[in-house]
Parts: sequence; C-alpha cells; structure tokens
Amino acid sequence: MKDDLHSLAARLEHLSATLDRLGIKAGCDVGLDVPPVGANDGPGVEPFAAAPKPAPGQTVGVAFVEAVMRSRQRRSSFLEGDLLFDPAWAMLLDIYCATLRGKRLAVTAVLIGSGVPDTTALRYLKVLEERGHVVRVPDETDRRRSFVKIAQPTFEGMTAYFAALESDTIAILPPKMALS
Repeated sequence: MKDDLHSLAARLEHLSATLDRLGIKAGCDVGLDVPPVGANDGPGVEPFAAAPKPAPGQTVGVAFVEAVMRSRQRRSSFLEGDLLFDPAWAMLLDIYCATLRGKRLAVTAVLIGSGVPDTTALRYLKVLEERGHVVRVPDETDRRRSFVKIAQPTFEGMTAYFAALESDTIAILPPKMALS
C-alpha cells in the first residue's frame, strides 16, 4: 500500500509540475476543482475554533505558505526525493497551514503528510511534542482519535519565518512583479 501511495504521490507531483508549466493553477477557473495543498477536508481534518494567534503586527498569507509547500514537494521532481525528506518540518508545515485555514489535523493525517513510514513519523511527532512544538488534543467525540495542535510559540515563530521569507521573496522581484 505504501508503494502505491508513493507512486500516486510521484504522479501527482509530475501532474502539478506540468500544470505549473502550462500556467494552470490548482483551483483556477478552468474546470479543475483541485483544492490547494492543506485544503483537504477529508478524514482527519476538522474545523478548528481555537487557532493560535500571530504575534502583534505579523501576518502571513495561507497562499504563500501553500506555495512554499508545493515548491518543497516539487523538489523530488528534480532531485532524488529520498535525500530531501525532513519529516518534522513537513509535519510542522502541515499543522501550521491547517491552523491558518482554521482546520485541525488528526494524528493520522499528520503522519501521512510527513512522507515517511508511520513508525518514523511517530518518533518525529514525539520529539515535536517533547520539545513543546505541538500538543495532542483528544477528540471529544471519539476517544480513539487525537488531533495535533501547534503550540503558540511555534505558531508565532513560523509566522515570523514566513513573513520574513515573503518579504525576502518580494524584495528580489522586479518592481513590476512585486506590485502585482
């Protein structure tokens, strides 16, 4: 099953790169109804009422974070994917993006999004919990399931990181592009 998922992921990455080369954006008005990265409202993704708040004066657009996530996923189209994995960062990105969208992710969704075997992902998730970056929150309607919530300081740190990255990106664009 894992091989099938990896094969599907590779085909989706190739399709995404092809669409990008053709100038077709996911979810644009060309008959495609493809949600952007992190917008999956399937199993393991639920509305999240108590999302952490960014530090005063810092905001970041979810579209920018999703673009960074797509760019990160696209790397394996050009280089060997097994050399480019970072499960902890992948988990934090997924949880952060879901939080920005007002959603919360179940542990299972976080493990799948990490791109590594479940046992490896669980070890990384445990490290993130031990270091205070994330917290598991039991599902009040189904005690067999838990959600993963990003800790406030980590949320603020990631917001600051993406705000700086967005600013740096805009700074290197030609003036004509930076305004659009």
